[in-house]
Amino acid sequence: MRLLWCLLNSEMLRILSRSGIVLWVASVLSFAQAIGEGTPVLPLHVMPESEAQAHRLHYVAPAYPAEARQACLYSRVVLELRVDESGAVAHSSLISGETVLADAAKTALKQWMYLPYVQNGRPAEFITRATVCFPRPSRCPSPSDSSEVHFE
Repeated sequence: MRLLWCLLNSEMLRILSRSGIVLWVASVLSFAQAIGEGTPVLPLHVMPESEAQAHRLHYVAPAYPAEARQACLYSRVVLELRVDESGAVAHSSLISGETVLADAAKTALKQWMYLPYVQNGRPAEFITRATVCFPRPSRCPSPSDSSEVHFE
């Protein structure tokens, strides 16, 4: 009976290894073992924007989109960034601001580099925010120049 069980297990293992499931199961088991042994699974560090700016190594200014310039769009765009272990921006998501301007900011942010954050002696990912200001285009009238009267 034990021999039959071993043969079935080896056949199942061969089938599962072909489909890649064995690697997934092994990684889940090692993660579960690490948790069982008390290895802490730490949340991502949240770095204040001012501190992150001080640790920024490379900055690329965003290009002002032509359609936004023509539409006289201006806005402060606030993005949340996930910075990977190497200091590169791995992901960004819009918190506030005009979408077309946020897309331009995201394109520039992909080129930003930060000094890697070190946690427990090892480089680690972190979360921060970035505020990018797109000023009113020069040819656009300011809101106070409007001849219309607005009541609130």
